[in-house]
Amino acid sequence: ASAATTNSARRKIVISIQREPVERYVAVNQFYNSIGYTLSAAEPDSVVVTASRSNEIVGVVRTIVEEGILVLRGMQISSAVQRQGIGTLMLRELDLHIGDRECFCSPHDWLNSFYGQIGFRQIADHEAPPHLYARLVGGRYKYPQLIVMKRERS
Repeated sequence: ASAATTNSARRKIVISIQREPVERYVAVNQFYNSIGYTLSAAEPDSVVVTASRSNEIVGVVRTIVEEGILVLRGMQISSAVQRQGIGTLMLRELDLHIGDRECFCSPHDWLNSFYGQIGFRQIADHEAPPHLYARLVGGRYKYPQLIVMKRERS
């Protein structure tokens, strides 16, 4: 776990960044539900990193192995604390877990440089693993700006 202080226009906010044990995944999924994120949920084989303020979850990101492939999923930050560097802090913590493994994600195109901070690079759709390609194509019906990104083994 690590702590960081961010400065908002009004006050300092102390945020704790930590990897969550499986026992806390109910709280993680409650956070996802509270912000209307229903595309995926923390599962027992997920690795979940959260940002918390006063023991309240304000951000979540996770990885999960899908069909033998490590995938970054579900980066969500409470609107009350967005644009304060919390997502970057969570991403750096997750970077330690990813290590030198190959990993994929499928964010909105405006997040290309955000995920690029830890080595993700946009790839052509056809280069995505088949299950991610299918998710990408299906997801573009609602979110046409989705891209697929890959982080190479280091």
